[in-house]
Amino acid sequence: MIPVLNCSNIDESNPYIREWTVFAIRNLTEDNPENQKIIAELRIQGAVDTPILEKAGVKIELTDDGKPKLVPRLKHSRVE
Repeated sequence: MIPVLNCSNIDESNPYIREWTVFAIRNLTEDNPENQKIIAELRIQGAVDTPILEKAGVKIELTDDGKPKLVPRLKHSRVE
């Protein structure tokens, strides 16, 4: 189960890998309590900053209860 979950990253050379991973996870968890338990016990370990988020002017922060939240990046103003 974990190797399949590791395939859910965005990969520019294989743009549909995430969709195939979602489909595989669905098939692996359907009528399978053991795999459902693995998914249910997953916890966020941190947020990853990506160039796509940076370009969009946002970043992901974790709230106090560990949930991800999309927030705008602060723009640095240059003082001359």
